[in-house]
Parts: sequence; structure tokens; C-alpha cells
Amino acid sequence: MRVGFVGLGNLGKAIVDRMISQGLELYVYNRTIEKAKNYNYYENPNELFKNCDVIFIIIRDSKAVEEFLFNKIEKQNLKDKIIIDMTTNNYQFVIYAYNKIKNLNGYYFEAPLIGSIPAAQSGNLVMLIYGDIDKFKKIEDIIKTFTRKIYYFDELGKPTKIKLLNNFALAGISYSIIETITIAQKLSIEKEIILDILLNGAGRSHFLEIKKDKILNENFQPQFSIELLHKDLNYFFELINQFHIYSHILELVNKTLKRAINLGYGNLDISAIYLVLKEKIFNDERFIEGMKLFQEGKFFDAHEVLEELWREIPKENKYRNFIKALIQISAGYYKYLVQKNKDGAIKIFNNAKNYLLEYQDEKTIFNIRELIRNIEFLMGLIEKNEDISSFKII
Repeated sequence: MRVGFVGLGNLGKAIVDRMISQGLELYVYNRTIEKAKNYNYYENPNELFKNCDVIFIIIRDSKAVEEFLFNKIEKQNLKDKIIIDMTTNNYQFVIYAYNKIKNLNGYYFEAPLIGSIPAAQSGNLVMLIYGDIDKFKKIEDIIKTFTRKIYYFDELGKPTKIKLLNNFALAGISYSIIETITIAQKLSIEKEIILDILLNGAGRSHFLEIKKDKILNENFQPQFSIELLHKDLNYFFELINQFHIYSHILELVNKTLKRAINLGYGNLDISAIYLVLKEKIFNDERFIEGMKLFQEGKFFDAHEVLEELWREIPKENKYRNFIKALIQISAGYYKYLVQKNKDGAIKIFNNAKNYLLEYQDEKTIFNIRELIRNIEFLMGLIEKNEDISSFKII
């Protein structure tokens, strides 16, 4: 059987590399062609479907899967194909996709995964799968190249229910552990000490074992991103709502993830919620709103919100001047875009830069050095009398 693979995101790429390392000949398709050029690839997904018998898919969400399978792929190219959809999907979508592909004489497998990039690289992912049992037996050995355990279910939708439950548990565990660490720091207990004690006590968990170094070093390169977990929790909410079930902690955790996304951390690892929880100012609703307005290009509205917050921050708070820098940035936009005062705008942006220099060696929720470079670039545009209205500094 000829095997195809769709989706070269972080996890998809790790799975492809693992499958190839185990001797599988693989053909890939990715929306961004550049990512596919190190492999045997097709530029047109329909060509991949025509030429492959088994196609693995792992892309962003159910909306993307629906668009791909039922809009990009021609119906005749789904006939007799074995499609293993490893995306974490909406519960209703997998039922819809299974039945639609069955009606087109194809074979859809609902097959979400448990595990992230390191597990994929070592062949230790866990797969939850439902689909035609005879076809499953034909693809089982292929799946085993990147998994350590396969749970086959005889009920459509059950793998997705369990996957969403797993990610709900992950969200709750990660939130409680990280909040424990941030509270410990506020109680003057060093991060290194509380991490070590948790790992040797009742707080020990797989999450803490694999995320310890990320939290300790505040290096949040993604294994499983905040944005994807937020998406999965929204799917989980839809699932339990459909069955009239209430969760006591879902709203709290999802609200924190949404804050992290609004602060620009959606693409970071889920352990980066540490950055949101550790500093009181960054949890203030006005700060969250101000950052959201910044990202939307509503600098004048952001100025008003952040100014109100700044007035209430004690003078001894280490991040007071950081908030002042953000206020200066919004004032600089106003000075240049509304008052047409080039020199005044440059002066204000320079003030903002000087405030930020205090924090260039700090680990904050922003990359301060990058923010300083953006300000310098912005001042260069102003010097040339260029339009800056569409330049997003944060």
C-alpha cells in the first residue's frame, strides 16, 4: 500500500520523520509547499489522493479538515481510500465525516493521538481509533511505527470523547501545578525548590516531569501550544454541553488560556501560562484589554485603558515603567498619526525605548529586545515620513 501524509505542523513533521526512520516510503502534502520539499511530496493534494491508498491527516482543527476533505479533494478521489484523521476534532464533526466518506465508498478513521513531539520522535504516541475493523488490521503495522499503544474502539465518537477528556485533564493539571509554582514564588519560595519538592511529592505528574525545564528556564518552545489546547477545550465544552454536563473548572482554565492568547502567547507551549499567572499586573483585566487593543491596532483606546491601570500601580512595583512604556508607545502613534508631529512622535517613542531598556535582560511576557527593535524600526519609518498605521509593534 502506498502511504500519504497531510499536515507538516510541529507534530505532523515529527510523525513523518519517525515513519521514514522506520523504513516507510511516504508521500506528503502540506499547504505551505516549502515545508514539504525535504520529502517526497505532491503540490496538489488530489494527486496525493489519486496515488496513495492510505492517507494520514493531522491539521489544525475540524474546520480545516472539513475544508480539505470536502472542498479541496474531489469526491472521486475519496473512493476506496483509507483516511486516518489524527486531528483532535469536534465530536459532531467526526460523526459527520465518517458518514460522508462512507457514503462516498471511502474509509474514514477517527484517530486522535495522545502525546506530543518527543513522544512522536521516539515512537511513543498513543492512538485512539475507530473505523472499519478489516481495514484497521491492514494499517495497524503502519500505525505501530510511531505509537507504543493503540486503543481500538467499536463505537464512533468514543475516541474523540476520550481525547477531549484527556486534554481537559491535562489543562486542569497544568493549571494547578503552574499556579502552585507562581504562588510559591510570591511566598518567597524559590522556583527551583518548589519544582523539586513537587516532583518528589504528591504533585508529581507526567506534565511536571516533561515541563520542568521549560518552567525553570522560561523557554516555552512549543510541544503542544496554548492555542491548540484552547481549541480542544472549546470542543470539550461543546461536547459536555450537548450531554447537559457541567464542569466546575473549565471556564477558569479556558479564561486563562484566552488571556495568554490575547497577550500574544498562543503559539507558545501550554506551560507558558506560567508567564500569565506569575505577575499580578499581567492578570489585570485592563492589561489584557490593553494588549488586545494594541494587537487590533486601536492604540488610542489602549492608551486610555493602560493609563488607568498605571495610575494604580505602586511606585515600587518593578513593572510600573514597563506599563509606562506601553502608554508612551500608544501616545507616539497618536502624536504622529493624529497630530502629524513627526519630531514629537520620535521623542515619545524614544522615551518608550528608554523605559524598556530597564527590562531587556528580564524574562517577561514579551520579548523586550524584539520590542525595542520594533520601536527603532518604527522611528526609522517616521524619519522617512512613511505611514505607520498598519505596523503592529506588539
